[in-house]
Amino acid sequence: MCVHRTVLILLAVGVLASTASAYVYGWDPAKDQGQDFYCELAQDPSIIYGGVYAGKFEYFFDFYIVGTGGGDSTTYNLGLVGLDNTKIANAQTINPDSEVFKTQEWGQPNGYGNRASWSDSHGRILDFWTKDTNANLTTATNTNWWRTSYDDGAGGWTDTGLGCAGSSTANPHAYSEYVEWSGFDTDFYMADLAQPDPGGTVPWEVAGGWTNPCTEDMIAIVGNAYGWWATTNSQGLVATVRVVYDEVIDPANIGWGKGVAKDFPVLGDFTIELPRTGDFNVDGDIDADDVDILCANMGGDPATYDLDSSGTVDEDDMIYLIEQLADYDTDGDGVADGTGTYRGDFDLNGVVNATDLQIMKDNFGTGPLGYADGNANCDTVVNATDLQVLKDNFGSAAAAVPEPLSMGLLAAGGLALLRRRK
Repeated sequence: MCVHRTVLILLAVGVLASTASAYVYGWDPAKDQGQDFYCELAQDPSIIYGGVYAGKFEYFFDFYIVGTGGGDSTTYNLGLVGLDNTKIANAQTINPDSEVFKTQEWGQPNGYGNRASWSDSHGRILDFWTKDTNANLTTATNTNWWRTSYDDGAGGWTDTGLGCAGSSTANPHAYSEYVEWSGFDTDFYMADLAQPDPGGTVPWEVAGGWTNPCTEDMIAIVGNAYGWWATTNSQGLVATVRVVYDEVIDPANIGWGKGVAKDFPVLGDFTIELPRTGDFNVDGDIDADDVDILCANMGGDPATYDLDSSGTVDEDDMIYLIEQLADYDTDGDGVADGTGTYRGDFDLNGVVNATDLQIMKDNFGTGPLGYADGNANCDTVVNATDLQVLKDNFGSAAAAVPEPLSMGLLAAGGLALLRRRK
């Protein structure tokens, strides 16, 4: 039997809130990491709740130019080096026109100026923002090298009309924050994924300014090959790339450079809040869906589903999930008022009462059904065993709920259920 007291109620805000880092993001010339550039996170990284990327981790990488003036023949190629490109979930290999992206692969002939002859892409990140490429819908769709969100004229971003699966409008920056570093269009225009040449002899895009092969995976942020002609006095944000990664990124393993090496670290706080224990579908709530997922994995991986540390995944873990971790909502406003309730609280409102009995009556003798349907164990059928669980816990409350409790209702309802079963 679980032990609950009203004083132990944890507000959902307290359960789910994360602590903001002390790192100050944004423009600061003192952050210059050499050669008039620096790279940092745009904000604290986070886990994604819901959608196709649920359970994955979201990072925004910003490139800033300090801009002391003068041309630089290497500033039009930047590299974010050291990620495992196979773990980048938002990489695209097919462009919005259903054509295969063509990007140069390590070890292939240079082919500069003839991109269509290059090998099939390792991927391209379309969640990529700069001043020129995101100015409007026209510039956002005028080549097959990239297609991404554009400024909607209201200080935000939109992907309306792009038809680009997977493109994000979640850029934390406004279009007005970006600057141009040269006098040419498309300073930076695409973020391609490249892999090292096993032979270590052929670099990515030799004619573009990178003359040394890289030994690690890289996001190649490619710029205008003639941009170095321009003298620049621009200062500020020049490019942002969003990376959805399969796992937490260790900042010690990545870096950036103006070539193919990670010459400088990425600044910012990489601390990330992991999903709550028991939130198996990573939607931010621990509810009946998570109970059902646990039931479907009885005898499964203890590292994921063994909540009571017994070494095995069994019905005791289901009980632990409900009694210690499940969110309950006492007033029906959709916001959890506390955690941990009683088995038999099928509507997760913090009390086992007549409403839960009615749920069981409506589904008695049928299956397969889940916890929210009155299945108090993991056998998929609502039957007398579930009724006994309800009887044992009837009237138990993890929180005060403005609904009358009646043992008489339970007795009458239980007899009716048993008659139906016979």
